[in-house]
Amino acid sequence: ANKYCDPEGTVTVRLRQIGRTRKRARLEVSNTYKEGKEVDYSKFFERFYRIDESHNNKEHSGFGIGLSMAQSMVKLFKGRIFTSYKNDTITFTVIL
Repeated sequence: ANKYCDPEGTVTVRLRQIGRTRKRARLEVSNTYKEGKEVDYSKFFERFYRIDESHNNKEHSGFGIGLSMAQSMVKLFKGRIFTSYKNDTITFTVIL
């Protein structure tokens, strides 16, 4: 989240218990990202996917496997992971 956050933006992490018995958890990681309207969110969890070529530099180095790996781990625990974009903020949510 910090890697793609706007320079003057913020990163927020929230964790809370959910469900009737409070045995489940919801983790949300959000960051401001003004370019989010042009992003194809359906590809975020594809292995090796990068938002665009402008992020392929030393400042935004990586291989595009982080979210794919996160999705695999979440599925192992029979959870869900998804993303949403609202008011210039992108949020990744994990429910376990």
